[in-house]
Amino acid sequence: MYRCYSFISMIVLLWSIAGAGPVAAQEKPFQISLFTPVQIIPEDTAIKGIRINLIYGRNAAVKGIDLGLINHTIRGQPKAGNGALLV
Repeated sequence: MYRCYSFISMIVLLWSIAGAGPVAAQEKPFQISLFTPVQIIPEDTAIKGIRINLIYGRNAAVKGIDLGLINHTIRGQPKAGNGALLV
């Protein structure tokens, strides 16, 4: 039970960090998605940090670590360490 609460607390903390900062910022530090559009950061936003896609994720650009089953960037090639089944 304690593990469940600590996992949920970690997700809430990461979600709040991803949404923190200036409203006009075009890059966010963290993204987690089940599939698009079920993700915490909109797909037209760039990620600079860690992106974790459980099934499928799409963002404007990625700089950092990109992990997932299917990773998709809208603009250009990802500038990230990429671990994916399909890119």
